[in-house]
Amino acid sequence: MKIKHNFGNRPKCIECKADCQFMGTYRKDGSPTFRKLCANCHGKAIAKKRGLKNIIHVLAKNKGVSVKKYVRDT
Repeated sequence: MKIKHNFGNRPKCIECKADCQFMGTYRKDGSPTFRKLCANCHGKAIAKKRGLKNIIHVLAKNKGVSVKKYVRDT
C-alpha cells in the first residue's frame, strides 16, 4: 500500500498536473523535497530513457526475467 503524506499543498507534475512524488528526503530547513513529476510520469520517463514500454518492463529487465514472470511473481 502506498502512503501519501499530508504535506498540505504539493507541487503539481509538469506533465499531467497531478501531485508530485515525495522523494523521501527533507531540506535543511525541514521542508520536504518533491520530484518535478508524479510517480506515473516518472516511471514513463525512466522507461522511455531505456527504450522500453513502461516501468514494469524496466523492473523485469533489471531482475533478469520476462515481464510475464515478473508480474506473476510480484
